[in-house]
Amino acid sequence: MPFFGPTVQRIGYYPYRECDMVFETELNCRPCGSHGPQKCPLKHHNCMRYIKPDSVLERVLAGLGEA
Repeated sequence: MPFFGPTVQRIGYYPYRECDMVFETELNCRPCGSHGPQKCPLKHHNCMRYIKPDSVLERVLAGLGEA
């Protein structure tokens, strides 16, 4: 399952398998680069921090038909 932090689907980064789920957070600072830098230019990495484990688990279980 892809996690999109600094990159976004609209510039060409997207999953290639039909059953993949995308987890991302809408922020004004995204995308901060075409490949997603190792260090956050704003020093917060909220693009990844705001993807909460509970929401990921909920979607995964729903995808498996277990929610």
